Amino acid sequence: MAYKLGTADGEPTGLLRARRALVPNTSDTPEDREHSEFGDPLQRIWAACVLPYVGVAEVRQEAAALLDA
Repeated sequence: MAYKLGTADGEPTGLLRARRALVPNTSDTPEDREHSEFGDPLQRIWAACVLPYVGVAEVRQEAAALLDA
């Protein structure tokens, strides 16, 4: 279990001891298109919807992309 919820409408209490997270991912979309067309969905998911609930406050995402040949 990564968080505790006192009541169904209460705020979760994060139980992880980690306070920072590195989220690696891969991408085949050019970075400018990723941000202009899609925003940054993975950053939004991890930094707003997942990690804050388990107690992680600092989230850094690093993407590995294809290099032009």
